[in-house]
Amino acid sequence: FNNFQSNESGFLSLVYQSGYLTIKSYDKESKMYTLGLPNFEVTDGFYSNLAMKLTSLPPNSLGITAENFRKALRDKDLAKLEKLLNTAVANLPYLNKKTLYEDMYRNVLHMIFTLTGFNVIGEYACNCGRADIVVQTPKFVYIFELKMQNGADLDAKAQEALEQIDLQNYAGRFDATGKEIIKIALVFGDNLKGLGKMAY
Repeated sequence: FNNFQSNESGFLSLVYQSGYLTIKSYDKESKMYTLGLPNFEVTDGFYSNLAMKLTSLPPNSLGITAENFRKALRDKDLAKLEKLLNTAVANLPYLNKKTLYEDMYRNVLHMIFTLTGFNVIGEYACNCGRADIVVQTPKFVYIFELKMQNGADLDAKAQEALEQIDLQNYAGRFDATGKEIIKIALVFGDNLKGLGKMAY
């Protein structure tokens, strides 16, 4: 490595072939490999000397990657999903027009869910109304209803959203799929204070 250049092509392959990186797992669904370092000495050397030279993008210290969202939805890890949504929403810029809040949240979440590769439909129309966002995975159908707090109690608003899903029978058209249907209420706090409540 005396003449190492960070833009040298094939360097990742060289590190893998030499045994400094090993395949830890493979996800058939996303066709993504998880690479890992085999022992402490290699790990220490890699992060101390090579990591910054090998990466052209800054590290995502927030964890809000499409892959993390995909795994949370795929595995029905609702606690993880809530943490990811909280983090993603907390990163949004402030808006002056309060009337734009719900539309903005819906559009941002639609984009995030679309990046997971799952089937995502916004404003999903049925005979009784429109579900804000529907996400279909191989095993689950997620129905999201978004509400703004508007000075109301967060728990009451969340209950209202869940009741709307039932009253409007948003889940009806998925009954024959054999998939588990998961109804989720997302209530966003006043003045763009983020996700105030997630209930299911």
